[in-house]
Amino acid sequence: KLYILAGRPGSGKSTALLQMAESGYQISSVPSLIFSVEMDNVENGKKIISFKTGISHTRISRGKLDNEEISTIRTKVKEYGSIPIYIEDNGNINLHQIRSITKKYIRLYGIRQIFIDYLQIVKSGNSHKTREQEVSEVARGLKAIAKSLNIPVIALCMLGRSVEERKDKIPILNDLKESGSIEEVSDVVMFLYRPGVHKIFYDANGNDIRDTAKIIIAKHRGGRLGEVDLKFEGDKSRFTTP
Repeated sequence: KLYILAGRPGSGKSTALLQMAESGYQISSVPSLIFSVEMDNVENGKKIISFKTGISHTRISRGKLDNEEISTIRTKVKEYGSIPIYIEDNGNINLHQIRSITKKYIRLYGIRQIFIDYLQIVKSGNSHKTREQEVSEVARGLKAIAKSLNIPVIALCMLGRSVEERKDKIPILNDLKESGSIEEVSDVVMFLYRPGVHKIFYDANGNDIRDTAKIIIAKHRGGRLGEVDLKFEGDKSRFTTP
């Protein structure tokens, strides 16, 4: 099936993706392949180290670590370094390459789910008159890969600016950027909503909500809709339960 996780820039989509891949193995021993079109392997590695150790991503990136933190990182890398999360960080990838590389990783490493970061950057491999046509073909192509290879495909998706025009800033299906086909072909559409991204820092009762987050399940073919409350720990590149 094709799963979509959509959100505005800076909402933490890539962070959530890495946690989903890691949790897939910890909970169900599922090896994952990530097509990281925007971030390279080094940056992804820093994020994983940060959320596994609880050490600030900024400190890791700057190399400003004390001896205790270095020891913690070494221990965690030794403990989790063999987790089968494979990352392809080709910044200019198309549908044909995704299918071919995925088949190779299934054969060599037994991967059982793939993640795309993110859908609107993937190329269809064909020429199109409009951007909407290309995004539509990519969405349909990812669904076809999921069906033909019998694995879930989880794709990140950018939301359009229309969400900013509403007072509550809560995303809806019409906000999916550049193509209605994304909603049409997907089996599940989830939104990652963080009030702090929209400069909403307090709720109606005066409670600080800048670090709160929600996963909103807006479409679920054959399943239930709903919301999951989360807390965003940006300095540690992770989401936690409140």
